[in-house]
Amino acid sequence: MTAVCPYWIKDTSFIETAQKTKNNSYVKNFIFASNKKDVARKALHDAKKNKNVSTPGFIATIYHIKTKIIPDSIIMKWWNVFRKFG
Repeated sequence: MTAVCPYWIKDTSFIETAQKTKNNSYVKNFIFASNKKDVARKALHDAKKNKNVSTPGFIATIYHIKTKIIPDSIIMKWWNVFRKFG
């Protein structure tokens, strides 16, 4: 089993749906968003290599690395600051 943990995916309805919620002010920065085909390709590749986690895209990979060395409380503070830009 491989957990797939991408960053934003720009060619699905998720972003459009999220922007319609009451917390939509957090949904606005998609500079490094991936395409769904690229995410699926990377996820299948990682699953064939028996990886536990697939992080398609640059931002997802950086987040995955950071969470191994930085405490969750600090990561969440950074995330709250970062998601307000856009």
